[in-house]
Amino acid sequence: MKKFFFALLLLVSAVNTAISNVLHNREIFIGTNAEEKILSVATNLAVFLEMGTGKRWVIQKNVWNGIGIGLCERKNLNEFVAGIKENEKLSNSNLIGSIKGAFEILNKFGDEGVFLKGTSSSVCIIGNSALAIRHGTYVYLEKLGYRWFFPHPAWRVIPQVDNPFIFFEHAGEPSFCSRRIWYAYGTSSQKCDYDYRKWCEFNRLGGAFDINCGHAWGGIIRRNKDKFDAHPEFFALTQDGIRETNKTYEARKFCVSNEELVKLCIEDSVSLVQKILTDGKQIVEDSESGTNSVNNKKTIMISMESTDGIGYCYWENCKKIGGESEQVFYLAGKVASALQNQFPTVMVGTYAYAGHILPPSFGLPSNLYVQVATAFNKSNLTTKQLIVEWKKKVKNVGIREYYGVMAWDWDMPSQPRGARIDYVVKSLREFYDAGVNAINAESNVGWISRGLGHYIAAKLMWDISLNPNILKKDFINNAFGNSWGPMEELYEEWQKT
Repeated sequence: MKKFFFALLLLVSAVNTAISNVLHNREIFIGTNAEEKILSVATNLAVFLEMGTGKRWVIQKNVWNGIGIGLCERKNLNEFVAGIKENEKLSNSNLIGSIKGAFEILNKFGDEGVFLKGTSSSVCIIGNSALAIRHGTYVYLEKLGYRWFFPHPAWRVIPQVDNPFIFFEHAGEPSFCSRRIWYAYGTSSQKCDYDYRKWCEFNRLGGAFDINCGHAWGGIIRRNKDKFDAHPEFFALTQDGIRETNKTYEARKFCVSNEELVKLCIEDSVSLVQKILTDGKQIVEDSESGTNSVNNKKTIMISMESTDGIGYCYWENCKKIGGESEQVFYLAGKVASALQNQFPTVMVGTYAYAGHILPPSFGLPSNLYVQVATAFNKSNLTTKQLIVEWKKKVKNVGIREYYGVMAWDWDMPSQPRGARIDYVVKSLREFYDAGVNAINAESNVGWISRGLGHYIAAKLMWDISLNPNILKKDFINNAFGNSWGPMEELYEEWQKT
């Protein structure tokens, strides 16, 4: 009888242990010091895993013991390791060694650097920031077979996940520190906007380096309307000897040699920086409309980009500065230098675009950021040559790309740049090799014609070493199932048109 009860006790203990392990295997640990951002990331991961496994996942704001999924910022790594050591079964495993090694690996990366390690009973995701951890969760989901090809949820692939624990290891950071594909004319739909934001998130667009270099002079006028109304001499003098006061704000040029105008632009920029530092939110000039959006990332960049279109001031003192490039970058340089003295880490952003696509003849402050436009090139240089010339002037150079402009392509198959996969792949590789650190691509909502190009572009912006043919094959097979054959022919035909 004693043997029977002893055997029964062992059986109950084994069952309880098995149940405990199963529960742990469906837990996501975020540590005791985790920020709200990481809790949000864990919640999102739990939702996706529940869709794939059919089981509920629980988030624990507790020390991770090495079973289940652990999310951790690098700065909290000691707590991560201490929790694993408490689990005797793992104290001698290679998991601790891998995690300790992650500290050295991540030390070489920027804010978006992430390390992942998968075993038969665990997954750990360690990032240099909450954003990096979010990226890591999507890297993990992709390894399980999840996909999000186009923004609408119908283009998501949610696999049946029988076992979420697989052996793998990943360490890296994005190939470009800022990655953006955006709608020039919006969607006029909150649902479409939300779907697009989630698509960007899943495919790891965005970035820790927040770019702000859209057309900004119109915003300066609006914020200081009374002063501009009182001082028409702040506006450019035309060839006819008339000040530009009869145009819309978004078309007016400045008289950049006017010292009071320069002072006003500096004061306006200082005010924006102080507001950002107070509110913790960056005001980003919308590239086309001049409206503002808010970004919570830590990079502070103030745009000093001219209003759209060609033109400059013909007043005598302005002509002494030079043509359009000299005038635009004279003002941008003055503002950048003033901000650098007061806020050493703040940057000033501009385009190299249209009439001011060439670098000026004079030097520029180190905190000036420039995005070279791939269209509206009024110079005799190619985009590659312009990048070379600009890198002689400034440290940080990005690309202002055009994956689609409705007036150019009318959303027809193969017509938008963003639909031509050969162009997307070739250009991104050239930009990466040239040392470009950001891609800012204008496009439109037409996902049928250009969606595959956008998807491949997003993947290469994250990892330029990926094989576009494999990405395309994965898309065709997973998006269309048994219809993959004719759909592959259709996409091939579109590339030849």
